[in-house]
Amino acid sequence: ARPGIFDEPEVGLSGRPSSEPVPDGDFVVRDGVLVEYHGAQEHVVVPSQVHSLANAVFWNTEATRTVTLPEGLRSLGGDTFYNCRNLEHLQIPSTVEVAGDNPFANCPKLVLENRSPHFRCEDGLLLNREGTRLIYCAIQGRSSSVDVPDGVVSIGKHAFHNCRRLDRIVLGEDVRIVENNPFSNLPRLRLDNRSAHFVFRDGALYNKTMSTLFYYEHGWESDRLDIPEGMKIVGRHSFYNCRGIRSL
Repeated sequence: ARPGIFDEPEVGLSGRPSSEPVPDGDFVVRDGVLVEYHGAQEHVVVPSQVHSLANAVFWNTEATRTVTLPEGLRSLGGDTFYNCRNLEHLQIPSTVEVAGDNPFANCPKLVLENRSPHFRCEDGLLLNREGTRLIYCAIQGRSSSVDVPDGVVSIGKHAFHNCRRLDRIVLGEDVRIVENNPFSNLPRLRLDNRSAHFVFRDGALYNKTMSTLFYYEHGWESDRLDIPEGMKIVGRHSFYNCRGIRSL
């Protein structure tokens, strides 16, 4: 289900409670935050007064091919453009400082450009400026493998979601944090773990104490997983679309 735009009432830039949303054509804007989009345009131009995009605001907007974001935009919410299947081009303006959990998940045609000094684009990967957090991997691309760059400490939620071209991802030695199943819906993937902070065993990725399970490989040769004693937490979406497993 689509997540709620706001869990709690927003506070405006002045510190006072935010005003009522203001319709602007297909857009609903509240204190500079785009909270709803109701259009079905192929080419969307976000109003110039918008400084933030709320979580999931363009969720499932399948008619859209391009989105023009205004200079002055400061933040992209999580899942902002989730499942915009026909989105072909988007440029991150130079003013954007913050990006939530993979704003571009499941956009199979997207060619992303970045003009912001707060992010880096490298070989189809979007990272923060310091290169410590991997936010997004392009679904398009020629390579069937990705080496998570040195220095990446955290792999964000659904960062590789539906990147079905990939059959190999190498977790580097610096990776310490794996958020909500970054490797969801990759039927051919073979994970190569080189981080001492994780254990990969029998198709499952655990933390180093094997108390938390993060991910189970779709194509693992066995249809059974024996979860070890001492394992306390099964992470969100760990078994997402794992059709081959028959027994836990």
